[in-house]
Amino acid sequence: MRASEKVFKEKWNFPHCVAAIDGKHVRIKAPAHKGSEFFNYKKYQSVVLLALVDGNQKFVCVDVGQYGRVSDASVYSNSTIGKRLTSLNMGIPPDEDLTGRNLPYVIVGDEAFPLKKYLMRPYPRCARRLTEDERIFNYRLSRSRNTVENTFGILANTWRVYHSPLECRIELADKIILATVLHNYTRQLTTQTNLATVEEQTNETNVFIPIRIELEKIRLLLQEVSDNECNNFDESSDNESDICEQLLENSDTEQFDNSDDDNLTFSDQADVLIGKDNKTIWKKTVANKNVRTRIQNIVTHSPGPKLIAKQMKSSIDCFNFIVNNVILNLVTKCTNIYIGKVQHKYKNTSLCRLTDVVEIQAVIGLLNIAGSFRASKEHLVDLWAVDGTGIDIFHSTMSLDRFLSLIRCLRFDDINDRA
Repeated sequence: MRASEKVFKEKWNFPHCVAAIDGKHVRIKAPAHKGSEFFNYKKYQSVVLLALVDGNQKFVCVDVGQYGRVSDASVYSNSTIGKRLTSLNMGIPPDEDLTGRNLPYVIVGDEAFPLKKYLMRPYPRCARRLTEDERIFNYRLSRSRNTVENTFGILANTWRVYHSPLECRIELADKIILATVLHNYTRQLTTQTNLATVEEQTNETNVFIPIRIELEKIRLLLQEVSDNECNNFDESSDNESDICEQLLENSDTEQFDNSDDDNLTFSDQADVLIGKDNKTIWKKTVANKNVRTRIQNIVTHSPGPKLIAKQMKSSIDCFNFIVNNVILNLVTKCTNIYIGKVQHKYKNTSLCRLTDVVEIQAVIGLLNIAGSFRASKEHLVDLWAVDGTGIDIFHSTMSLDRFLSLIRCLRFDDINDRA
């Protein structure tokens, strides 16, 4: 951890930082009978890889397998990483002096993660203008946090299996992700360290196991896992045995099966280029572009606003045009009918009092502002914070309890008319 802190300080200009944390959605084939559990906000099926990364863009700790629909904050709180950090069992060094003040060592993350003594996040992008010091802090934290984003990019570029959905069972997908992460970590170690030196090196507490031996153990373990998985698949389960073999191939390009081309000569393949491995084949000719355009891709009308919508000049005009007085009166009426039915369940009746058009318009406006500031990952408590980190317009419009109460009671139809 201290070695990583030195890298963050010298390379990324963020002292007392030991790691960066973030999550990556790994695309998978939709599992059977799982509904929308793995369907994420990016509109595809995925499992989440949560990772801690040091200053040299190497994985320190990973957690794999949580549902794609779960937010980053929930992934963190439910993960082993989050639980160990909460219990202060992650090996973070104790507080030390920095420019005359006793400050803790921290991990940096984005707005999705909670603000803790050991976990720093940027000042929220809100309606108020950030001070010069706050903007500089956000800039330096963003530079440090980009190490984890860069690591995910290196991982995906090194292992092309991430460029398409993992078409296998969830258990095998988790093992594939862990295997690539482990190989990425050991690969960086072997490229940066002389193996002969490492085999002889020791530290104060334990002896280094030779990396060459560890790599061989990892290779044998992965081979054993892949054999077991492939043997357990039956031939009727979407050809998963064939898929397993394809996923185990570490290939940067599509491998061409030359079993039928053993008798071909170079003259027979004059329209292609053969790679150095004598297997990869690249076509010289460009794919034919003179094809019929699909009917759904033919534009029959010009895009953009039509008729009266062209007269809208500001966001307020657009809002009032879409959510007009007729809609607001209907929502207010239906909401008050529902409030009247559930009001007796509230101990504090002031939180469940009847509403009016102005308050309903304010609620819809706050929801719109939250989306405008990309605050979907922010917790509501953070948006209503009054310590300078929240957004002023939220707590100045209404209390958080009143907002939650209105959201629960918000109705767009009369509950008495339902079948």
